[in-house]
Amino acid sequence: MFVALLPCGLLDVFADSIASGGAIASARMPAVAMMLSSALVTWVFVTMEVVGDFSEDPFEGSVADVPMNAMCRTIEIDLKQMIGDDDIPEPEKPLFGTVLY
Repeated sequence: MFVALLPCGLLDVFADSIASGGAIASARMPAVAMMLSSALVTWVFVTMEVVGDFSEDPFEGSVADVPMNAMCRTIEIDLKQMIGDDDIPEPEKPLFGTVLY
């Protein structure tokens, strides 16, 4: 709905240029600028929506999420070392240079 109504909202910004352009070619330039402005604003909002959806749940185990297994394993290792336990697990190994989960 926003994308469909955005050019109508920008009409007042470009109306003076469109109304004062006597020739057809000079009247088209503000219209093209209005469409490009609408496309730019639409792209920004769509990109923000996609990034928001991608980072919405940081604990689901996807690539960009918080590596909870590695964090919990590190806490477990630290606690076992502090109490002097001998059964200390290995830390999570990175895969392709990144700890994924």
